[in-house]
Amino acid sequence: SKKISGNAASWWKYAYNGVLEQRVRPYTWRYIEQHRKNFKKYCNMYKQTLLKPTDTELKLDLQQSEDVLSITDIIIARELAKVELLKDDVDRVQINERETPWWHHGGSKRFKDLEIVTGKGRGIWAQLSPLEKNKLFDAIGYIENYPSSEKPKQYIEHKINFTLANCSLSLLKRGHEVLVLTLAQFLASLETRPAANAYKISTRVESFVLEGVSPEHDLVPVI
Repeated sequence: SKKISGNAASWWKYAYNGVLEQRVRPYTWRYIEQHRKNFKKYCNMYKQTLLKPTDTELKLDLQQSEDVLSITDIIIARELAKVELLKDDVDRVQINERETPWWHHGGSKRFKDLEIVTGKGRGIWAQLSPLEKNKLFDAIGYIENYPSSEKPKQYIEHKINFTLANCSLSLLKRGHEVLVLTLAQFLASLETRPAANAYKISTRVESFVLEGVSPEHDLVPVI
């Protein structure tokens, strides 16, 4: 390093080169063209690492490509690779909806995140190619996307829920309560399954109290 005093020309040259590298050269056509090639190369290479996560040599090449890109370029390239992979093989990418923390700038917001599904997490059907799927359809006589008029027996066509928070019924005799029934959180549900020609009724109550009058004319619990 040189002292500022007595080396004005060297420091001016240093400042000039700094401005040139940061403000001018990044916007020349040659630099933009080279940056575009590096970005596209990294994007394609990252896509390959998603498909082959155990390839060590590919990961080393990926790290070398990161040396010529900024952290912003790397993040954008990785997300772009996931989007392109989603178009090429929809079964390999899972779309998850997440929520930013409440302390995040601008408050809590929901966003969609793309997650790669590895081979272990994929089912047999997802690993079949379109040609293999069509061969399987022909073998079993299945027509994809064919509208079916029959509904499965488990299909619930109607479901009706009834909720009663609190209820009290009193039986009076000459203006005095002789029997009091109290219900709390009474729930009832009705489900209809036309395909199975069946219906289901379910009820639940959290509290059921029946009180009757005693010989001393006081209400005492009966149930």
